[in-house]
Amino acid sequence: MLLGSIEISDYLDLIVRPADLSRFVTGLLDFLASRVTSGWRALDWYNLPEASPTLPALEADASARGWTFTREVYQPAPYIPLPADFETYLAGIDKKQRHEIRRKMRRAAESEIPVRWYLVEDESALESEMEAFFALMSQDPAKEEFLTEPMRRQMLAAARTALRGGWLWLAFLEVGGKKAAGAFNFDYGNIFPRLGSAGVYASVGLQTWTKRVRLHARERGIQVSVWREGSEGDEGEGNSVIGNW
Repeated sequence: MLLGSIEISDYLDLIVRPADLSRFVTGLLDFLASRVTSGWRALDWYNLPEASPTLPALEADASARGWTFTREVYQPAPYIPLPADFETYLAGIDKKQRHEIRRKMRRAAESEIPVRWYLVEDESALESEMEAFFALMSQDPAKEEFLTEPMRRQMLAAARTALRGGWLWLAFLEVGGKKAAGAFNFDYGNIFPRLGSAGVYASVGLQTWTKRVRLHARERGIQVSVWREGSEGDEGEGNSVIGNW
């Protein structure tokens, strides 16, 4: 398996330059075919994006060796292209949903209870902000079980590295000075995956997402936003298996 399979990382792939991909895959399979690794039976990789060039590279090299290659959809991963501005985005969605978004934003703006939305950009505050995000996540019993100490350390380390690289998108929505919702994502390569969100109130999540879309579509030119969950028929994440049986 690739590092991070299956529960930690939603989107996985080889970290290799495109020009070196074929050579890298050949070298990897040469190593697996050597006597050093004679006990292996399968190379089982989850969560490769459907458009990943790794999949055809693996298939071609495996076929040339007479090895079995299997590719299947592990879980749907729908996505939407985002337009250049927020009003265009609203114009393209269902009328009822558009009205609901505007109503909630208007109510938040007019509320006597202050509502504030912000991104975490100060590294000195990152650890405490991540602890606040974990606290929101832990209100879901399943997520609380998921958040073991090693998992918390892993997520914090990933957040710190992403912040230093300019890719972290950790946002919170505060209502009356208290965190009501949060979202943990990466903003990388003009792709904005939905990694995780948590909140006290279900309706607050819509405001958080609305702010997210508006900020990135208007100010950063993000073209695509990706969700982990989906329904049948959506573009999916891949699972590829190569075996030497």
